[in-house]
Amino acid sequence: MRSRDVVNLLEDAGFMHKYKRSLLNNLGKQIFLESGAIINLFKTGQWNVQGKVTPRQKAYLEAILGNAFKKH
Repeated sequence: MRSRDVVNLLEDAGFMHKYKRSLLNNLGKQIFLESGAIINLFKTGQWNVQGKVTPRQKAYLEAILGNAFKKH
């Protein structure tokens, strides 16, 4: 899944993004959200959520991403 697809998916769920950038050594992308969350998307297909988010927001983001990556 491309980073712009993930951005669209997150924005549809109400999480607006501020910007995105490449990870070091070109291992993937980071998506920075206005909520303070950071989504790391690795070229291996792995991902994680970090940053300043509440446990509830983190769980919601993980559920959105988990469902999206199961389909692809």
